[in-house]
Amino acid sequence: MNKVVIGLLVSLILVGCSNLGTIRAVNGNKVQNIEDPNDYGSIAYVDYFDVETLKKNEIKRADLAFEKANISDIPKYGYVIAHVKTPTIESADTKWWKVVIVDEAGKVIISKKGQGDIANYETSNGVTVWKNSILVELPKISPPFNVYIVSELQNKRWGYKVLGQ
Repeated sequence: MNKVVIGLLVSLILVGCSNLGTIRAVNGNKVQNIEDPNDYGSIAYVDYFDVETLKKNEIKRADLAFEKANISDIPKYGYVIAHVKTPTIESADTKWWKVVIVDEAGKVIISKKGQGDIANYETSNGVTVWKNSILVELPKISPPFNVYIVSELQNKRWGYKVLGQ
């Protein structure tokens, strides 16, 4: 058991140190990690969905289901999803999390506090991680912009720059 815990901690330290500056791509949109508190027990990350990608996805979904695409339900400027993974169910409750979107000039565009929500979990090699997400519909803003995920319970913050396509 001790070897598993030590191995997990070493892995998290290496991942935490190498995470800053990395770029992820989701649906062709790039998001760069710009701030990481090196919290080896919790992970946060952001996915960005622009309106054009959402429309294409809805048309594809509707075609597969032999339905008419419902484009009117798509948020006008897209959205971001902030994901958190933590070691405890309490710390994964979105009531402790806030998502803040900031433009390139440093002006806060929108801030959304999570509502109380029961977390999901995943178990791998005997280790359980609790996870949750917060969806934030975007106001009129285009990449690049920054998204910060704040844990009010842990007093920690993760930062991401949405670069777009």
